[in-house]
Amino acid sequence: MGASLRMQTSKVTLLHDDLPWNLPDLAGKRTRVYGRWTWERSLTSTWNHGVVGVTDISRAVAQRLGVPFLGATGLTVSQPVAPVPVNVGGEYVLTVGTLEPRKNISALIAAFESFVADGGRPRQLVIVGRRGWQSPPARSTFVRVLGHVSDPELWWLYQNATLFICPSLYEGFGIPVLEAYTAGVIVCVAVSRVPSAGLIYAGDPDAIINIEDPEDVTQLVRALREGVGKTRKGPNVVAPARPSRVAQAFINIVKPWL
Repeated sequence: MGASLRMQTSKVTLLHDDLPWNLPDLAGKRTRVYGRWTWERSLTSTWNHGVVGVTDISRAVAQRLGVPFLGATGLTVSQPVAPVPVNVGGEYVLTVGTLEPRKNISALIAAFESFVADGGRPRQLVIVGRRGWQSPPARSTFVRVLGHVSDPELWWLYQNATLFICPSLYEGFGIPVLEAYTAGVIVCVAVSRVPSAGLIYAGDPDAIINIEDPEDVTQLVRALREGVGKTRKGPNVVAPARPSRVAQAFINIVKPWL
């Protein structure tokens, strides 16, 4: 009769965001039920010395579960690459992200239709992103869904957009917001819901159109009108942590447990 032997070991857990705990209705069923159960089991394991976050938002989850919060690593974005043109047929407003409920795409489409009906320009909303769970239909004369694009195509879309809008209800960090800012496009976003937007807003508030409540279609319309009226800033030199610095930050945090 065989016997299994489990090796005693130590670990720390890297936690990206707190969506399954704070806004479970915006997470897919697998994440909401199975994912949260397995993550909590891992986080509260007697072998787990603590939680490392990408940003400080993971601290609240660690405190809720009674697990030490060891620190945050920061996050990097991909560096700009040589752009490859995408045929989108004229000026456009851009949004980027997986199509799922928390991205709030349905409200954005309703707002964009109202914006165009009132004479707003440009008259095209370009959506980049794969379809996710409960992906909403994007049926509108003024909407073009590109799905997944390559990095060179994405950078071209950032660089040539009239405006970038992130109507998301929640982000663990918000990489597209930082990428759009790097490309020099004005960004409409709910600063309180997207950590990367808060970092930008603190240092360069003129680059951000803050949306107080992204679920309010009238506020999205207002942001569109205000955003297209602002002049593009041109490429920004941002200093999010480089990959090597992120890796070194993680090593420094976990070194006492190695």
